[in-house]
Amino acid sequence: MLVSTKGRYAIRILIDIAENSNGSYVTLQEIAKRQEISKKYMESIMSILVKHNLVESSHGKGGGYRLNKAPEQYTVLEIIESTEESLAPVSCLKKNAEICPRSPNCSTLSMWKEIHEIITKYFQGKTIADLMHKSSFDINKL
Repeated sequence: MLVSTKGRYAIRILIDIAENSNGSYVTLQEIAKRQEISKKYMESIMSILVKHNLVESSHGKGGGYRLNKAPEQYTVLEIIESTEESLAPVSCLKKNAEICPRSPNCSTLSMWKEIHEIITKYFQGKTIADLMHKSSFDINKL
């Protein structure tokens, strides 16, 4: 499983909107500047977020984007699933995948299913509210 920049940026964008909106619309320009993401790339991400009803958009003066629900109601899982093809660690676990003829005898399938369940549960348990205002991370503590 590899989360693309589109998925990672979508999470950052929703956090940014949650932290800076106060119920009003936040412009794409403001988000792009704070997040250091190109406005053009953000437009493609925002269209996905609007399509999946994660944000609401408004055009014209005072327009921009705002969340459709409270930050604690957005799971990281739903955000990533809106931007990524799959979170499955192997192709046979993707949604609507053809049944692998080797699955009855696959000695690794249970391991892949287990890691997939762990990842899914972890992302389901994390919300935008959990991630807000948390910017310090020490890579040396891994």
